Amino acid sequence: MLCQHLRRAAANVSLHTTSILLGVGGTIYRPYSLEPLERLGLDPQKATKLDVKLHEVHEVHAHSAKYTYKLVSTRCALEKIFATA
Repeated sequence: MLCQHLRRAAANVSLHTTSILLGVGGTIYRPYSLEPLERLGLDPQKATKLDVKLHEVHEVHAHSAKYTYKLVSTRCALEKIFATA
């Protein structure tokens, strides 16, 4: 959807996407995260700093999703217990 909007807004501009792999447990995969950021024009120091920040945000959202799933699952289980009681 975003790509379609951008293509319509600037039909004569070349548009491509860049995937950045975020590791788990603090791991930074250079070929999959730092090198794409450097190809986008960031110097190595800024690319590393941005990758660390992206990793921190990813970890927060991943944990939030897990806890939300646990809360909803627990609530559904409790509703089933009280519905049959």
